[in-house]
Amino acid sequence: MQASKAGFTYIEMLVVVSLLALCFVPLLQMFAQSMDEVSQYSDLGTALQLGREGMEAVKNLRFTEEQIESQGAVWTPPESEAPYEINGKRWRIKRTVVSNTNPLEVHVEVFQDQNLTRSVLELVTLIEDL
Repeated sequence: MQASKAGFTYIEMLVVVSLLALCFVPLLQMFAQSMDEVSQYSDLGTALQLGREGMEAVKNLRFTEEQIESQGAVWTPPESEAPYEINGKRWRIKRTVVSNTNPLEVHVEVFQDQNLTRSVLELVTLIEDL
């Protein structure tokens, strides 16, 4: 009597591994994409918080419209100083004023330090003397 040989052949194992790989590739792509999106939303949240702080700084200056307008564009921190470092990235805030508007229109833009030409976020507020 001959004993039956039970088990899988090399070809069967190769087919199973190939099918598993085909199933996991889309999952890995979705994982990589979701990690990228989490990073983008984290950056947006940081920029929003910095923008809000920039707006509060303008409101807390207690300057008149003319005094704020005379300052022109203001970088925080100043360009001569190191930028804020938050979550491993470097940030700057720019406040600009639109001249000859009533009430005074103030823009607060948040930039990542490596690209000061394209803001991550821009907030706008109106300021009026009381």
